[in-house]
Amino acid sequence: MKSKKLLVLAFAAAVVAAVVLVVTFPAAAQDKGWHQLRGTYFQTGTTSCMVSSTGFTGALTPIPSPPAPSPPVVYFQTSSSQVTLKLNPDGTGTGQGSDFFVTLPPATVPSASLADESFPFTYSVTDEGVLTVVVGTVTGTFTAGPFTGVPFSVTPGPTLTGRIGRNGTITLTSAAPAVETLTINFPPPPVSVGTVNELRICNRTRIDIRVHGADKE
Repeated sequence: MKSKKLLVLAFAAAVVAAVVLVVTFPAAAQDKGWHQLRGTYFQTGTTSCMVSSTGFTGALTPIPSPPAPSPPVVYFQTSSSQVTLKLNPDGTGTGQGSDFFVTLPPATVPSASLADESFPFTYSVTDEGVLTVVVGTVTGTFTAGPFTGVPFSVTPGPTLTGRIGRNGTITLTSAAPAVETLTINFPPPPVSVGTVNELRICNRTRIDIRVHGADKE
């Protein structure tokens, strides 16, 4: 009888161990996969930017216009984006999509605009599944609004951090406040004003949903 009880206990322990393996192994396998993301993702998100006509101090406040203490011209831009991302297992990738901008008063030209954009990026993943994405120079062209046909660029590209969900969905937000330059390349005078640089600080949120796995080799 005693040996029979021991046999039952041993069987029960084996079942529990098997359940633990079944529950934890997929997570462990996914952890290893985090370091080699690949495939196509659809990204949506929003961006809010504070633009200063005079730039920003080291404390990330607008620089007063000369002669001080005249206030600088400060206004806000918001946008929503739809982008297709291609992630490579070597930690690189590319993005291509569109942005819908709204520029608010007291900007010189309050307006709504649409633009196509593309950019390269690199990414890294920690053992805990924390993802960091560093975007390179963003380039694009306005396709609707008062600047239709005008090219632009954003430097430096933003750095975003976030998490990878167990279902593969990625959530990202701005890693830290940073000053970036939106360069709008208008035609040179006398046709237009030439190149305009807008210094801004932006906050971004992004959600990435995987729509395709790695391409067949």
